[in-house]
Amino acid sequence: MTRNTKLTQQHLLRQRLLPQQMRFVRMLEQTETEIEEEIKRELDENPALERGDDPDPVPAYRYAMSNRSADDDTFEPTAYAEARAATLPEHLCQQLAELDLPERVRTLAEFRSEEHTSELQSHTNLV
Repeated sequence: MTRNTKLTQQHLLRQRLLPQQMRFVRMLEQTETEIEEEIKRELDENPALERGDDPDPVPAYRYAMSNRSADDDTFEPTAYAEARAATLPEHLCQQLAELDLPERVRTLAEFRSEEHTSELQSHTNLV
């Protein structure tokens, strides 16, 4: 007695859509007016649903850009402008004061900044 055995393999792929997925596909195929009518119908049929009056559900604070915390000082442009009103020699001397320089070097730098400023002023007067 001879046995004839045969081995076969078969691939079968099936996709089942959930009812919610089928509804989503239908909505993609609908026009805007059809979607609006369906929404109205659903709102009428289901008393638990209510129409939101706010067309923008994102809170306003989400749009605000702030890099400050509550304890930061408030930025005042007038105070900033007053701080910038210093002359060039005054500004350079303020910058020199922040450096750790020997007194002789600081005095020389302050003298050069004043000298340079007077040269600039005389040059602008000539023009």
